[in-house]
Formats: sequence, structure tokens, C-alpha cells
Amino acid sequence: MKPEHRKLCFQAAQAVAIASAVFMLLAGGVLIANQFAGKVGGMMKSQEISHLQAELKKQPKNEQLKDHIRLVDLHLRRNTFYQLELSFNTTRALVWSLVILLASVHLVRTFRATPPNPLEWGPRDTGEERQSNRIGRYAVAAVFGFAIAAGVMVSIHPVQLPGKQATVEVVETPATAAELAANWISFRGPNGRGQFPAATIPVGWDGATGKGVLWKTEVPLPGLSSPVRWDNALFLTGSSKDENRLFRFDVESGALVWSSAVKVLNGPKPGDAKVNDGTGLAAPTPVTDGRRVYVMFANGDVAAFTLAGKQVWAKSVGLPENSYGYSASLLLHEDKIFIQYDVGSEEDGKSKMIALDSRTGQEAWSVKREVGGGWTSPALIDNQVVAAGNPWVVSYDPATGKELWKANLLHGDVAPSPIQAGGFVVVTAPGAEMFGLKDGKTVWTLKDGVPETSSPGSDGQRIYVISSGGALTCIDAATGKVKWTEELGEEGYASPVVASNGVLIVQRNGTMIVVENADAFKQLHKAELGEACDATPLLHNGRIYIRGQKHLYCLGEPNVTTQ
Repeated sequence: MKPEHRKLCFQAAQAVAIASAVFMLLAGGVLIANQFAGKVGGMMKSQEISHLQAELKKQPKNEQLKDHIRLVDLHLRRNTFYQLELSFNTTRALVWSLVILLASVHLVRTFRATPPNPLEWGPRDTGEERQSNRIGRYAVAAVFGFAIAAGVMVSIHPVQLPGKQATVEVVETPATAAELAANWISFRGPNGRGQFPAATIPVGWDGATGKGVLWKTEVPLPGLSSPVRWDNALFLTGSSKDENRLFRFDVESGALVWSSAVKVLNGPKPGDAKVNDGTGLAAPTPVTDGRRVYVMFANGDVAAFTLAGKQVWAKSVGLPENSYGYSASLLLHEDKIFIQYDVGSEEDGKSKMIALDSRTGQEAWSVKREVGGGWTSPALIDNQVVAAGNPWVVSYDPATGKELWKANLLHGDVAPSPIQAGGFVVVTAPGAEMFGLKDGKTVWTLKDGVPETSSPGSDGQRIYVISSGGALTCIDAATGKVKWTEELGEEGYASPVVASNGVLIVQRNGTMIVVENADAFKQLHKAELGEACDATPLLHNGRIYIRGQKHLYCLGEPNVTTQ
């Protein structure tokens, strides 16, 4: 290489070395300032958020305060993710600048001019040579020392970056009361008692002949969960020994839109759950708020999915110990998911009520329950979470888990879930007694026609139950007195559903009966689904959506067609 070219390369390498060293100093300073002044990861420790949350506990119905908390939370999250991204990019730039510095220093040594022969210039002053060497060593040591210090600082206070699936959370608009009431969001509908006043029950159809069957779609995996609906989407769960899945079907066509598996790290496998055929691995019904769908399974897996099928969070609450298998459906209220985790025996103290943050899956609170294993689902009644077990019926404050009242009433294998009717909390000791409670005090008691498995359905004035012997009983919700009883001949596990034009009863063999919602029995329609059925149907737009043993059905008037 010509001397002039070597000199040009030397000067370029020297300039790059100086620039990269200066950049390292600046980047290291930014990283340290961002780490300490910015306090990366301190979002959840915000004093302002803590203060606002304390105020919200005092004013739980203050919607303006809730909106302010959401806005502050959004700003904190945006700032935090900005700091995380800045730290990540700065750290990466620091590493690359170190690589460039080393490479350029190497090139400086390679292309520097050959020093003249010292013999031609005479002996060099020893002090001058020592000073030159010392300055060089100090310069190199300073650059590398600063790089090492910055690296140590990052290792002591590591930057916690979000996982691959994490995104900057955008504050979403919660579903309105009108939206929730217009959709079938949970087990037994939007009010939790099997009533949909705006709906009508179609008649004239017959599943056995195909008359009025608008569509019929095979469900890929078995389960006893009931369908829920949000707008044009139907959600249903299913399980095998290897996986738990959530399915979305189209309301109009019945087409399977997507199927998503629940992925929980280090949790029990679905097949680890001990269940019998009457319960299975996917008995709990999903719940939705129109933003996410929340599911639970017999092995204790709990998860949230977007309406597009993407898993938002998932966790295991532990493998339930139930003699028949776990079947309690989830309850949703505001920003919490409630899990009635009744397992084991009353004496072992394993049962509890759990509240999870619906957005993150983090536990909001958990309280012990002095009950044994059970199969009932919690109900929201007068802004209280009411849970029935053996022997206690307990009301909880949904915000804190504090017990509001409790009553020692129940016994046996408690399966029917509580409802609100006639201004009372109605609970059932299976096959023995039904109680109407006010603030935990018994107002009325019924001993005739009491169900063993099926939960009651009600329009608020009348209560409908089906016994193990197949008797359908109508009860006055205000007094607990029987209005009428009719022998139907077959037991039903599905809850009765009340609509504007009658009451829908589903028997285990697939027989479906529509009766008049009145003080006297009158049958309006009777037909066969075509397969066995234990799931509670939902009503929408003059149609019945119901899960049979193998298929999901849409039933309507015989002259109605679907796309």
C-alpha cells in the first residue's frame, strides 16, 4: 500500500476510534441517567396511582375517578415502555460502539506510519518516553473502565423487557351496561338466572327430522360447557387429555372461526384432572365482556383470549380435588374474574374464593372458604358475590373479598347455583330444601320438587326447577310456595331459560319442551334435539343456540333460513 493511502486509512481509523469512544461516553451516561432518574420498572409503585386507588376504595362507584385512574395508568405505561425501549436501544448501541472502537484501534495500529530509526535522531529522553507510555495506558484504561462500569451497572439493575407477546397496553373502553345486557355473556345469561326478557323461543322446529335446524356444527373436542355470545360470535370450550381449547363459531353460519389452545407453563396437564363422564374436562362455561373471553378447565387452567383468539394471559390455580370433577363457571364483574375454588373436604381448608384482575390475570384477592368440594358457580347479586357450598352460603364484597354475611344451611353434594328472585337470594340443598334468603336470614323454605343437579331459572317472580325424577316445578319467588308441578319423565342438568313467550326446558336425553310462563302449566312445544344434552341453551334473535353431546345447534322457526 502506498504511503499516502496508509496515511489516509490511519486518519480515518483514528477518527472512528475517537468518535466511538465519545459515543460510548454519551451512551453510558444516557443509560445510567435513564436507569436511576427514570426508574425503569417503577410504574406499579407510583404514589399517584396508590393514592387514587385508595380513594377509589372509598368511592367505588365514582366513574370520573375511575376514568382518571385509567388515564394516569396509560401515561405511566407509555412512559415506562418508552424508558424500556430507550434502555434497550442504548445498551445495544453501547455494545456495537465497543466493537467498532476495538476494530478501529486495531486499524490505527495497523496503518500507523513506521517510526523513524531512533539511531538517526540520537537517544530519546527516558522521561519523555515514560510519560508518553503512561498517557497512552491511562487513555485506554479510561475508555475500557467506563465501558466495564456501564456493563456492571446494567447487570446490577437489569432492564426487564416485555416478552414477545407483550404490547403497550391501550386503555380500552369498558363494555356498557346496555351491551352486557344485550349479550349472553355467561352461564345462565347476562343476569345469571337464565332470563332473557327481550328474546323469544322459536317453536315448530324438530331436531330429529331437521325441521327448523338452521345449522349444525360438530364441536372438535368434548365438553359440557354452555355457549356464550357476543354480537356475532359464539364461544365454547372443549378438552382432551392433552389440551384445553376455546372455540369461536359464527352466529349466522355456524362456521368454526378459530380454535385456540390454552398455554400454561408448568401447570398440570388436562389429563391429570380426576373427573367422571358426567362432568368431563371442560364443564365450566366461559364468560366474556366483549373485549376478552375468559375460560377455566378441570385441571385448574384459567386464561383470557382476545375475540380474535390471541391468548392474553394464562395461569394455573392448582389441580382441583373434586370427587366428580371441577365444574364451577367463572363470574365477571367490572375488572375482576371470580373463581369459586371449592375442593377437598371442609376440614382440610383448601377451598377458597379467588379474584383475578381480568386484564392481567394477577390475583386481586383470595379468601379461605370453610366448605368442601362443590360444583356450584358464584352469582352476582346486589353487587355481592354469593357462593353456595356445604354447609355455608357466603356473600363477599367483590372489591376486597370481605365476608358480608354467611348462613349455615346446605348439605350434600351441592351443585345448583344461587340466583336472585323476588328480592331474595335463592339457594338449594340438593334434593332436600330450597331457601329464600335476605341478608343471610332465611325468609322461606321449600321441600318439594327441589333439584339435585340443575340450577333454577327465574324471571324474578317465578322460579322454575327440574328434579332428579323429571318433575318441573313452578315456585312463587316471593313466598317459596309451589304454584304447580308437572311430571316430564326425564331429568335435566341444563338450567331452565325464561324468555318473553315462555320457558325452555332441556332434558338429558335431548328432549326440549317449551311451557308457558304462567301460574298454570301449559305446554307450547315439544321436540327432540337429536342427541343427548346437558348444557344450558342461549337465546338470540328468535333462535336457540345449544350444545349437544357432539354438535352445536342453531334452532329457529321452520320458515326461517340463514346465510
